[in-house]
Amino acid sequence: MKKKTDADGFRLKKLLRNAGKLLALQYRASRKTFFMLLLDALLSGAFPFLLALSIKKFLDLLSQRELFASRAAEFIAGGVLWVALLCAANLLMSSVNAYRFKLTQTSSYYVADIMRKTMFRKMETVALSAFDDADFRDKYNLANQQIGSNVAAVMSNLLLVMQSLVTVLSFVGTIVLYRLWIIVPVLLLMIPSVIFSMKKQEKYFMAAMAHTPERRRRDYFSDLLSEPEQQREMRVFRSAPFFLRKYTSAFQGFIRGVESAQRYDLKRTLLSNVLEQISTAAIYLFAFFFTLEGRYTIAEFTIITSACDSVRSSLATVIDIAAGLYGQLLFFDLYEDFLETAPEIRAGTAALPPQRDRTVRFRNVSFRYPNSERDALSDVSLSFEPGKTYAVVGPNGAGKSTLLKLLLRLYEPTGGEILLNGLPVSELALPEYGSLFAAVFQDYARYALTFGENAALSEEIDEARARRAYEDAGFTELSDLLPRSITKQFDSAGVEPSVGQWQKIALARAYYHGGDFLILDEPTSALDAAGEKLLYQSIRRCAGEKTVIYISHRMISTVFADQILFLEEGRLVEQGSHEELLAKNGPYSRMFRIQEELFLKKE
Repeated sequence: MKKKTDADGFRLKKLLRNAGKLLALQYRASRKTFFMLLLDALLSGAFPFLLALSIKKFLDLLSQRELFASRAAEFIAGGVLWVALLCAANLLMSSVNAYRFKLTQTSSYYVADIMRKTMFRKMETVALSAFDDADFRDKYNLANQQIGSNVAAVMSNLLLVMQSLVTVLSFVGTIVLYRLWIIVPVLLLMIPSVIFSMKKQEKYFMAAMAHTPERRRRDYFSDLLSEPEQQREMRVFRSAPFFLRKYTSAFQGFIRGVESAQRYDLKRTLLSNVLEQISTAAIYLFAFFFTLEGRYTIAEFTIITSACDSVRSSLATVIDIAAGLYGQLLFFDLYEDFLETAPEIRAGTAALPPQRDRTVRFRNVSFRYPNSERDALSDVSLSFEPGKTYAVVGPNGAGKSTLLKLLLRLYEPTGGEILLNGLPVSELALPEYGSLFAAVFQDYARYALTFGENAALSEEIDEARARRAYEDAGFTELSDLLPRSITKQFDSAGVEPSVGQWQKIALARAYYHGGDFLILDEPTSALDAAGEKLLYQSIRRCAGEKTVIYISHRMISTVFADQILFLEEGRLVEQGSHEELLAKNGPYSRMFRIQEELFLKKE
């Protein structure tokens, strides 16, 4: 029993803590809006009490109508006063309600903006290997989705809870003036509703968490079936029925959890409604018999029953909204959890070593992906020395891309260390270390920006530098291209580059940003043989004194390299020049000759 009480207490603390954090975010977003929303909640909450009080005053006047002839002026003045107050209050409330929606929606945008920016800043330091864990990715996606869809609802519901609590307190004061104990059955019979409502939201939350993989599968197959680009293969292979069955299976797995929560909700809602009606009947019978005995006037009967009804309905509103808030704030926990527990790249504040020639050294470096049973890289030791060209090659799954991500500090080693001129890179500030590198990834980003912005990734563009970067990358198809938009997503006059042109744009971005190290991950995957040759010649010409690192399956890159690093099953098994490794007749030599034979056959 103690465990259950502790759990309920923990849930309440969590609700209050998260509500407090969101209100603090609202205060931070706009103090003026924060206080206006609080004032709105107070006025809206007090209005039902003012309405009930006005009706009581009218009934009091009507019950003394035999005195009207002698006190006509007083009666008329009293009636006009309360009508005027009631109309003024109605006018005020209609104006406040009209403004509230706009104010709440706008304020929620500002709160969501703060939350998103906080998450964006966090993303700058998160170890990207965490996203290779499906559970972590699911929680991250849910947290990210809630920022957009839940903040407005949470802010609106917080205000409704405060408004309803003001209504409850004002009517409870009225009831206490007449009979204190009459409120007790109302409050007692509300307790099961509180418990049921919170349990219901937990059920929905647990269903959402448990069935997130099914939701992800459902969305994946839904996208496959709805995207025009996917229809080509589906029609050629007549695979649409297969994918439709996959979608149906994922949907059924997802909906089972939702239906389970709904069945729980239906049973508990019926029971809560029965208990609420019992409390209503008890209150009306109590007031009815006391009025028959002459203890209450008709006006007092009216305000007591009205007060008890308002307390009950307002409490029901508080419970229902608070339970919904509890469910929404459970998702807010995912956002908080991401900010607090997402694994970060270890970084210090040290500046870069003063030496101009910079060497990065891997010393016994290992790395294992989350939930994997073996290392993707195992005990790798190597050096990238200034001004040299390296080719990192090996079969699929050898660890080439993992090596690149560790070098760029996108991943954190699980063993060993990485050094820059003898200083552990974990002691360097991430922006400082990152400024040493420019990279072209295999899955490079395609930004719907202008050509100039795509190179500079900034509003401030050095136009001469950007033009030179595009020329060096071999993008000579367009004149005066810098102000033109890439893609038609935001500009109908935009340019839609081919796959090969996108690769040149990504290379121009790397050239623009410079750095001591130029990293190219499968840089020629979208180019034909002639384009591939021109690209390598361009890189050799433009690299200057940079350290160039190729990561490729295609062995042509090794011919231009000073050093070849051959990886196999996460280990560095060979290192040397092209001629040296051919002479060894080892795994590099075998792979090179296989590709050479395939190329000659094609010729």
